[in-house]
Amino acid sequence: MKRVLVAYASNMDATQEIARAIGSELRAAGMDVDVRPVGDVYGVDNYQAVVIGSTLYANRWPRAAVRLLKQHGAELARRRVWLFHAPAGAVSDGTQLALPGNVASLVAKIGAEQVVTFGDELVPAKTDVPTAQVSRFRDWDRIRAWASEVAGEIAGRSTAAS
Repeated sequence: MKRVLVAYASNMDATQEIARAIGSELRAAGMDVDVRPVGDVYGVDNYQAVVIGSTLYANRWPRAAVRLLKQHGAELARRRVWLFHAPAGAVSDGTQLALPGNVASLVAKIGAEQVVTFGDELVPAKTDVPTAQVSRFRDWDRIRAWASEVAGEIAGRSTAAS
């Protein structure tokens, strides 16, 4: 059974929720998965693959996420690594945002897969109150489809891109 780490840096709960959804999808594919905050990762030697997700705030990843890439770069370079980030603020899902420069240089050394952006959209709240209330919509089907593709790659089988 493949062991996979899903590590996340989240200022609020959105990135954590995405990480948990990815972890669930990988488990459903028969993998042994640990989902934990990046600050609780003390090594990656016990994992065959790693997924790292981060909040993207003011075009920056939190220090703890960058520290994980720096401290464990050599270990990560010997594994398959996938990245995602979730911008703080409304960004249409499907919009791809580049990695911050400091993160991009670390990722290049690791040889990680290209980052995927999981945005959200503001949609009018279902209410009769005539206010500017909105709620956030995240495309969970897209997140699960991406995680399924990752699971297929980890398992060594090809999957169709979504």
